[in-house]
Amino acid sequence: MKRSFTRIATYLLLLAAVCVATVVACTNDRDPPPAAPSEVALSSRPYVKAAHWFGDGWAVNLWNTDLESGAAADFAAIKEDGFNTIVLVVPWAGFTDAADGAKLVESRVERLLRLIRLAGEMDLKVILRMSYAWDSADETSGHRLTQVWLDAASYQGWLTYFELLWRAVGSEPNVLFAFFSWEDLWAVVSFADAAPEYRKELAVKSGFSAWLQRTQTIDSINQRFQLGWADWADAMIPARREPFFKLYLEFIDDAWLNRFFLPAQSRFPRLSMEIRIDSDPIWDGDRLLEWHGHERAWDLPGSDWTTIYWSPAMGGVNEGETLSPEVAAERLRQSLVRIHENTGARNIFIGQFLAEDFTPGYERNGKIPREQVDEFLAAAAAPLQELAAGYGLWTWTDYFHDAIASPDFSAGPVGWEGVDQIDGNSHDAAVDAGDTPSYTIDRHAYHSPGGPAQTDFCMTARVADATSGAITIRDELAGHDLGQLEFEGALTQACLRFPVADVMKIALLAPHGAVIDAVNSRGFLQPSGMRGHDGKLKAIGEAYRELNSRLALAPKLVAPLHDDGWMGKAYLREVAIPPGPNPTLSFRTFIPADWPVRPALKISIDGQVLLETHCDDNQAVNVKLASLVRPGDHTLRIEASPTHSPGSDQRALGCLIKDLQIANDEALP
Repeated sequence: MKRSFTRIATYLLLLAAVCVATVVACTNDRDPPPAAPSEVALSSRPYVKAAHWFGDGWAVNLWNTDLESGAAADFAAIKEDGFNTIVLVVPWAGFTDAADGAKLVESRVERLLRLIRLAGEMDLKVILRMSYAWDSADETSGHRLTQVWLDAASYQGWLTYFELLWRAVGSEPNVLFAFFSWEDLWAVVSFADAAPEYRKELAVKSGFSAWLQRTQTIDSINQRFQLGWADWADAMIPARREPFFKLYLEFIDDAWLNRFFLPAQSRFPRLSMEIRIDSDPIWDGDRLLEWHGHERAWDLPGSDWTTIYWSPAMGGVNEGETLSPEVAAERLRQSLVRIHENTGARNIFIGQFLAEDFTPGYERNGKIPREQVDEFLAAAAAPLQELAAGYGLWTWTDYFHDAIASPDFSAGPVGWEGVDQIDGNSHDAAVDAGDTPSYTIDRHAYHSPGGPAQTDFCMTARVADATSGAITIRDELAGHDLGQLEFEGALTQACLRFPVADVMKIALLAPHGAVIDAVNSRGFLQPSGMRGHDGKLKAIGEAYRELNSRLALAPKLVAPLHDDGWMGKAYLREVAIPPGPNPTLSFRTFIPADWPVRPALKISIDGQVLLETHCDDNQAVNVKLASLVRPGDHTLRIEASPTHSPGSDQRALGCLIKDLQIANDEALP
C-alpha cells in the first residue's frame, strides 16, 4: 500500500507542478459586462511585466540544458517585447545535494548568478520561483515535497535551501523578490487516498493530529462529523469524500502560512507565496456540501507581494463553454477584487498569467476563441492597471513536454546507459560503432495527465565513420524496433513518431558509430507563448506588446492612518529614504492600558522585514536603515496582529502611531 500511495502522491504533485486546475464555481456568459475603469493613482514604481524563461528547454529540465548560450539574445528579445523582468524557476531538488542537505550545488548557484547579473546588465529585473518541485536530473524531485510534510530533516533542509539562496542572491540589486507555490506543497491532499491504517500513521507524521489537538476537542469533532473517536489515538486523515475533509483543508491552510511561509520568509526576507485561489469541494459521499476557499492562507504577513495564477476558466462552470473577451476581462477584475479584499494592501503579481491554456486534461475549461485573445488582452489592460502591480506570462515561448532529462548533454549523460564520452566543449556524446546506448522513459516523465499517446523522438546527430547511415530505434522492454533515423556526415536532425508505453527502454543501434548533439522525446507542445518554440513572434505577440506598452507604472498602494492616528491591520505608504551615513526610521506607539490585546508589529520595507516588536504604551521604535535599505523611494509597511474593535467603534484597530520620521528628523506627512 505504501508503494501505491507514493505513486499517487508523486503523480498528484506532478500534475500540480505543471498545470492550474480550475474547479471554482460558477459564472457563465451571462456575466455582466466589465465596469468602466476608474482613474487610477499611479506610483513611481515600474509595473512588473515578466516572462517565464526556460531557454530551449522547459520548466522541468531547463537547468540541464545550455541556458547561457542563448540567454543574451533571448533577454534582448524579451526586452524588445516590452517586458522588464524574467522569472526563473529554482528547483529545490536541483539546487541542493540532498533533501536534508545543508549545501547548495555550487555550479548551479554560479549559473544562476551569471543569469541574474546578465539580466541586470541588460536592465532586466529577476523574480525567482523557489521550491519548484521538479528537476528531471534528480530522481528525488517528486518525493521531496511529499517528505517535507512527514520528515523533520527534509523540512529543515527545505528551510536551509531558502537561507542559503538568500545568502547567495539576496544582495543582487535586480532581484525583486522570490515566491514559492501552493502547487509544490499540494501532494499532501493525496494522503487522504491511503488505506485507513496508513492514514492514522500519516496523521501523526504530517502534524495533522497535533494540529487537531491544538485547535479542536474530541467532543466537538465527534459531534460535528459523527466520527465516534474515543481518544486522539483514533485520529486519522479523512478520506477525500468525508465531510471531515473540511478540517484537513483548514490544517493545510494553516500549515501553508505558519509552517512554511513564515519560517521560509525569516530566511529569505523578500519572499512571497503563490496562494491557492481555487476552491475545493467538500463531499458527503456523492453529495456536494460546500466549496472550501483558502482565504485564511492568502494574507502573507510582512510581504509586499501576493502572488497568484489566473486563467479565463476561473469562476466558470467549465463545461466546454466559449468565453467572450468582455466576460473574461470581467472575471479577471472580479478575481483581483476578491484577492484585495482578503489580503489587504499588498501588490498582486499574477505569476502565471494564462490568457490561453491548453494543458492536457483540462480540455473542458472555458476558453476564449483564439482569434479573440487579442481583444481580451486589450480589455484586460484596465483591470491589470487598476488592481495588479505585475504579471508573469506563462510562458514567453511555446515549449515541449520533453521526457529527456538533459537533451543537449550539457549536464552529462543523465539517465543514459552506455554513454560515457561527452565532449567538454560541445557537449556532444560519442557512440562507438556497434554500441547500443539506452534511455528509460516513464510515461509520467512527460508531465501530462495520463501521459501522451505518442511521442516525437528527435535526434540531432552525424554518423561517425561514413557519409551517411541509419540508427535503429528499439524498445528493449517491448522487444521490437520502433523505426530508423537517417543521418549524414554532418549534424542533421531526424525525428520518429511512435506510441508511448508506460515504460520504454529506448535503445540506439548505431552500426557506424555516431556523434549525438541532442535527443528529445516530445509528448506535448504547450502553445500558449507569444513566440513559437523557434523564438519567432506569433500573431498574438503584437497584442502582448501592446498590453506591455499600456502598463508603465504600478498603481499606488496605500493604507493610511486614520485621522486620530490609529492604524488598521496595516499602515502602508511610500517613503523616500534620504542619503547619508545613518538614516533611521523612528516612531512612537500608544495603546490604552485596558486594551485587551497586545498586537505584534511587523515593520518592513519593500517586503524585507526590518523589525518585529509589539505595540506598547508610549514605546519608542527606532530602526537603523543604513545597511538595510538603499536611498530612494520605497514602500514602508507596518502590520499589526491581532486587531481590536472597541465598543461602538467598528474599526479594526491595530496600534496608535505617532511622530513617524526618518533620520533627518523631518516628519513624514
